[in-house]
Amino acid sequence: MKLNLLLSSVFIFTLFTLISCKKNNNEKPVKSHDIYIAGDVNGQPVYWKNGIETSLPPYSSNGTMSGQATGIAFSGDDMYVCGMSSALFGGSKAIYWENGILDTLSHIQGHPTDAVAITSIGGDVYIGGGYNGYGTGQGYKGATLWKNEIPTEFGNSQTRINSLFATDRDLYSAGPDGDGIGNTYATYYKNGTVVKLSDQSGLTSSGIFVSGSDVYVCGYSNGYEPQAVYWKNSIETLLSSQPASAYAIYVSGNDVYVAGWELFNDKTVATIWKNGIATHLSSSESYCNDIAVLDNDVYAVGEMATPDHIYGTSVLWKNNTATVLATTESNALKLYVK
Repeated sequence: MKLNLLLSSVFIFTLFTLISCKKNNNEKPVKSHDIYIAGDVNGQPVYWKNGIETSLPPYSSNGTMSGQATGIAFSGDDMYVCGMSSALFGGSKAIYWENGILDTLSHIQGHPTDAVAITSIGGDVYIGGGYNGYGTGQGYKGATLWKNEIPTEFGNSQTRINSLFATDRDLYSAGPDGDGIGNTYATYYKNGTVVKLSDQSGLTSSGIFVSGSDVYVCGYSNGYEPQAVYWKNSIETLLSSQPASAYAIYVSGNDVYVAGWELFNDKTVATIWKNGIATHLSSSESYCNDIAVLDNDVYAVGEMATPDHIYGTSVLWKNNTATVLATTESNALKLYVK
């Protein structure tokens, strides 16, 4: 009898062990992601990796400089950050950093430039922004796209690139396009071909995301009471009946996320719209600059005013929970989840 009980115990223990091993072998380990954020602290360019701040060397040639990191992307293991520096004299200068090493971007002589978006396709690095004619006494502005540091200028007055998105074969850019007489229109470009999203002037396209064959663009109308909108394949959806702006868009499965701000309780408040439903990320003055969704986690970055409203501080929101990145004057502009 004792031997039978012993054998039964051994059999049960062995069966439990096998089941446990089989269960553990089938479980997928939870992957941890690195969160990269581009921005500025006290007027100087920085990036954060998982909340750890790293200063980027600013460009300086003539006088007091300030600057910011405005975009971040990877090509393999190489990290590229784009941005701009502003001099006391001489206007802005488009710059970028490859693995933290500063370089400048070519531009039309006499035209201040800025770089605000970056992406990569097959080892090629694309940086988008704009230039203006202040140095020549002209008031126009045009878009600039750098491919591996080589610039191409295009568009009419007030044209610029606000956002880039790359697929395996195609490059998309979003930004306003002008008509040469001061009117702006929301547009995007696909491999250099322009698509006009609306016949209404005064609209700016600010963010772009491509999912399969669908092209999503977000933007806002200029003016005292802006309206936040997004387009899916050029069909417009109004996001709010209140004054609001939309700066970034991200699509995950069937869900469309848009980030920006909405007027709430007489304050501009950082807002995420999921399929058109608004969630306010703060009760204080704030706004959201960028958004990404991975493994059902929603990440957003932006700026939130201090309680005394003296300045704004950089913020990362994960699933609507805020983490302040720097307690001094700062801003978090672009996000990359790797």
